[in-house]
Amino acid sequence: MAALIPDSVEGTSPSHDLKDYIGDYKHPAYGTINISLSDSGLVFKRKPFISVLKHYHYDVFRTNKVLQDRRMQFHYDFDGNIEKLTMRMEVRLPPVEFQKVESKK
Repeated sequence: MAALIPDSVEGTSPSHDLKDYIGDYKHPAYGTINISLSDSGLVFKRKPFISVLKHYHYDVFRTNKVLQDRRMQFHYDFDGNIEKLTMRMEVRLPPVEFQKVESKK
C-alpha cells in the first residue's frame, strides 16, 4: 500500500526565517488561512481547524492531520518576499492559491 503522503526530501530547510511566513492568506472561495508563530513553530488556522505546522521539505510544511494530504507550499516573488501559499483543498483537484494579504501597520 502506498503512503498517503510521500516521503520528504531529507536535509532541507525553509528558505526564510519562520517570521516571514506569518500573515493572512486569502482565497475568494475558500476564505482565509492565518499563519502565526508560537514556541512550537508555525501555526495554521482556518476555522475551525488549528494545527502546528511541521517542516516537510524546502518551503513545504504539513499539518498534523495524518489521514489527509495537508501539505502547503509557500512561494515568494522576485524580491524574495513570501507572496502566496498553495494547498490541496480537495483530493481530486489541483492545489489552490491563497494570496498573502498585506498587513495594516
